Amino acid sequence: MISLDLLASAASFSLILYLYSKRPKNSDIIHLEVAGTSIVVLDTSEATTELFERKSSLYSSRARMPMINELMGWDFNFGFMEYARRQHRRIMHQAFHPTAALQFRPHEIKRGVHPLVAAAVPGAFLVDTFPFLKYVPEWMPGAGFQKKAKEWGKLSKAMVEVPFRAAMKNIANGEATPSFVSYSMQRIDESSDVEYQKGIVQTAAGTLYAASCILAEIDSVVGRGHLPDFEDEDSLPFVTAIVKETLRWRDVVPIAIPHLLEVEDVYKGYRIPAGTVCIPNAWAMLHDEKVYPDPFSFKPERFMKDGKLDPNVRDPAHAAFGFGRRVCPGRYMAYSAVWIAIASILATFDIEKVTDENGNIIEPSHEYLSALVCMPLPFKCAIKPRSKEAADLIRATANMGD
Repeated sequence: MISLDLLASAASFSLILYLYSKRPKNSDIIHLEVAGTSIVVLDTSEATTELFERKSSLYSSRARMPMINELMGWDFNFGFMEYARRQHRRIMHQAFHPTAALQFRPHEIKRGVHPLVAAAVPGAFLVDTFPFLKYVPEWMPGAGFQKKAKEWGKLSKAMVEVPFRAAMKNIANGEATPSFVSYSMQRIDESSDVEYQKGIVQTAAGTLYAASCILAEIDSVVGRGHLPDFEDEDSLPFVTAIVKETLRWRDVVPIAIPHLLEVEDVYKGYRIPAGTVCIPNAWAMLHDEKVYPDPFSFKPERFMKDGKLDPNVRDPAHAAFGFGRRVCPGRYMAYSAVWIAIASILATFDIEKVTDENGNIIEPSHEYLSALVCMPLPFKCAIKPRSKEAADLIRATANMGD
């Protein structure tokens, strides 16, 4: 048991890393008591598999999030809903299971997401620990979160309504391109409550919009003057290895979205009380030296063997996209977006370190914003087209959007 003062800790990713470094070597869970709230951090795949997979019926809900859901208006996002909203999960699965998701390549889509990155970190706002503070007026000292919630709520509402109206207008005009909205509207049951079903499609689409807001080998397969396509994926195993290592080395959501235990449970002799907030430490799983030797080095070759992808190396997707019944439903589309972006960048650009006025190489700082989503702070580098052909291809691709 580690007791912490809430105001000093704020349950940030930095705190999780600190606790991970201090944990007993024979333990895969950490228990915190924060302002009367029981928090369990799971550091291994074994723990998440046991609790979030085998006991998923107990661990699939979400903790109450007053700042995000009740003040900022993110209650449309089923990723933050209690697990009971099965209609939302069903419609997402229909559109984004591995086969169905292929039709949306590359039709994927941002300001509204940025506040969520800050607000979704457990303990970032005191109102999440003491929900009664949601009733405090914004003019009172210390209630600055109310003003932020009001401003951020307008952004989240626009993020749900504006793209959906545009999609529905395109459908009505016969100009719809393949999208989640057009696909789901075609599957609406006219014999049931149509408006209710449209509401589910709209909120699910808002969830998706928020989520989307992720060389020699390439030349030999694709050829100069052409961008890689998804059909090239099987022929570009090292590009796939780079994608896997990118997802592992700097995982975007290092502590994932917390789960909520609804009834008391026991794990390895430890009693976990009902109402415990369970935080999966994806960072620890993806940097486990037993699974990924030399885990802090960027080594795409760890996923390769004899020129092919090594199936014996664990795919980082096991921790990169969430866990159990709350795993990201758009993970296949998200992975495709990352793959095509990396393949296209490698095909057309050289990315190099830059030098200062004295000719000394400026090393990247490797400094990151510690929040729900881990993002690198600005750093200097040089990004140049690999050739004149690459520059022409870049311009031609940019003009396609005109």
